[in-house]
Amino acid sequence: QHFPRTDPVAIMLAVRGDHVDWLTEAQYNVLDVARRIPRIEVIGGPGTGKTWLAIEQARRWSAEGQRVALVCYSRGLSTWIARRVAHWPKALRRNVRVRTYHALGVEWGVEIGNARDQEYWDVTMPAQMTELAKALPDEQRFDALIVDEAQDCPDAWWPSLLASLRDPEARSNCLPR
Repeated sequence: QHFPRTDPVAIMLAVRGDHVDWLTEAQYNVLDVARRIPRIEVIGGPGTGKTWLAIEQARRWSAEGQRVALVCYSRGLSTWIARRVAHWPKALRRNVRVRTYHALGVEWGVEIGNARDQEYWDVTMPAQMTELAKALPDEQRFDALIVDEAQDCPDAWWPSLLASLRDPEARSNCLPR
């Protein structure tokens, strides 16, 4: 349905669309400026574009030939991001692994323990993942790590994520919160 240009809702939507385009361009410029910073943390409220920045950074690193882990806490967000990445050219998307933290562990060989035991999720599984990450063959390691929803990731998760990197001291760590 087409709205007349004088319709307040249509005008508001057009203004918001222009604003989003402007913000996205400005945010992408931030990625250009931050290119040489080893680790960045992006902080902002809901709907400010942090996940879009994470996706764009993953695309850029993949285009450079880097193997990228784009990890998040929730399955819903992981699925949403994976759907976006699925539309990329094959050459880009094959370098990007979009996973929840737990799905990454299962991919590495962690067997899900007692789901009712919180200590398993908070201590046992992260420790297993760290050992498995240390033993990953080079072709399964990542050059770059992006963690969306980083504020939801317990401290115990970070050693395994960093151990999965080819060079944990390298740049390529983006932490949107």
